Amino acid sequence: MIKKLHSNRFVNGEYIDEGSGQALFLLHGFGEDVTLWQTSIDFLKPNYRVLATNFPGTGNPILPEEPTRMEMLADYIFEIIQQEQLNSILLIGHSMGGYVALSFAEKYPALVVGISLVHSSAFADDEEKKANRLKAIRILEKDGKENFLETMIPALYAEQTKKNNPAILQAHLTMATTIPSVTLIRYYEAMIHRTSKIEFIKHTQIPMQFIIGKEDMAIPFSISMQQCHLPSISKIDILENVGHMGMLENTTSFLTILNSFCKYVVAPKKPLNL
Repeated sequence: MIKKLHSNRFVNGEYIDEGSGQALFLLHGFGEDVTLWQTSIDFLKPNYRVLATNFPGTGNPILPEEPTRMEMLADYIFEIIQQEQLNSILLIGHSMGGYVALSFAEKYPALVVGISLVHSSAFADDEEKKANRLKAIRILEKDGKENFLETMIPALYAEQTKKNNPAILQAHLTMATTIPSVTLIRYYEAMIHRTSKIEFIKHTQIPMQFIIGKEDMAIPFSISMQQCHLPSISKIDILENVGHMGMLENTTSFLTILNSFCKYVVAPKKPLNL
């Protein structure tokens, strides 16, 4: 079911709301939209209440005139949760969506019962990564999005996926090209300005899952392994022959490990396997 958000700040906001039970919120990443999660929604909704949305600037929701920051995108999610009168949420964030999930949990910790970081990071950008994002912004401003996305998207996938499933990459490219260049630029600006959440994950009691692609070049394996042991309650799941897009590259394994974490959060009967 598609619902409209009644908001003065976030005009034309809308979201998917399916199923019943513990509420989960699926947050897409950069260069993606809510359709990324359709298979996950269909899999999860028999046992959970599943919400998902396009971030403002993608699809119908309009980006506010204020600077785009992770905290602002977190506020957008908060308004949806308020409208639905939910008192707890399990956040599942892919890449940039994970940055938003962490910002939400830091700002509204009492609402969050679990966080699944899907190919994402609690580290802030280092200087090299900021420089690369600024370079991407200049390319988007000068040349537009098409050539940029044709280069960026294949880099998100493992070599095995590129060889055996090129249609996945083409579908991703088709999805990404519907997003305006100005939106992509403002998301990059938000990522450049985001702050580290390492101290937050060190001290939180919120259960956390880290889904890691062994061949991820966007969030390298070595970086992921530096953060995943920091929370007091942590589940670590490594996908072999997967890059940055586990939900598409190995859908079956992705859904199995995600569901395992969701089941633990709903009814924690034993320690998570590290």
